[in-house]
Amino acid sequence: MFNRRPRPERHGYAFEPEPRPIQTSQTADGEDVNQPRPRPQQQRDEWRLTSLDWCHCGNCRLMKNVKGSVCCRERVELEDKIGENTCLINEKFKKLCMDKDVLELVYVSKKDILGESVTQDEIKNRTYRFIAYRCYIWWVYSRLRKNDRRPIPSCCVWAIRDKYPEDSGIYTGFIDVDGLPFNSDDG
Repeated sequence: MFNRRPRPERHGYAFEPEPRPIQTSQTADGEDVNQPRPRPQQQRDEWRLTSLDWCHCGNCRLMKNVKGSVCCRERVELEDKIGENTCLINEKFKKLCMDKDVLELVYVSKKDILGESVTQDEIKNRTYRFIAYRCYIWWVYSRLRKNDRRPIPSCCVWAIRDKYPEDSGIYTGFIDVDGLPFNSDDG
């Protein structure tokens, strides 16, 4: 009756950057030529790495990179989600971005869309954190286009880390569109 075209193969998270290995080469004066240079805005905001004066909600902690050193109260797009609260870490955030049942449902749904099987044994804290970060992005921005990456406020990152900690205490950190983490032990 109808000539159906085959469905294209789906690739969830197809636009996630993949970290590139950093090869070190030095110039005659000892400067590493492969290390990205700080952007002008990043240089002006270096004080954020040593002071919490940028935090207006009272729940942020120091981050190891400037780009992740942002408070939920600094982001205009979060005003309606914060509402009358002092911080974005409210009941709705906890339900949508931190609830284990919600995160497991999102994980299983993603695996189902990709045609992959799931076992509950494979869901580790690292996976819960990744899904929680993704849920935050969906909740706040609905969807981001390719190469549109936005850091999650420090208070939210640490709330998620506290609930789903890494045993080693070492986190990947925010990865910008160039594929290089701002700091490999921040996440």
